[in-house]
Amino acid sequence: MIDGMNYLEIVRGKLSDPELLANLAEEAAELAQAALKMRRVMDGSNPTPVTFQEAHEKLLEEITDVENLVAALLYNTPTAVKARADLRAEKLERWAGRLMGMEAKDGQL
Repeated sequence: MIDGMNYLEIVRGKLSDPELLANLAEEAAELAQAALKMRRVMDGSNPTPVTFQEAHEKLLEEITDVENLVAALLYNTPTAVKARADLRAEKLERWAGRLMGMEAKDGQL
């Protein structure tokens, strides 16, 4: 806390929703690049001088940046936080169902 203020309060007090959305888009693009770099490191078919540790740290950094922006955008909106949690659970269930369906089609069940 700074002067009794929560960090998200400070961010929300200084940046508008449009600015937060622009920042989210920028950080989401950086997250995409970090994920692609991590894939290259893990796959090895297109070598990069970046080490696994470096790629992993960058990926975690970008995930955190995106999470912080989402938290700022949803700050003080409990209905949006609940809706996001519900949607996340629904999408995770659908994703898992598709993966299980793939296993059934491949005869792996």
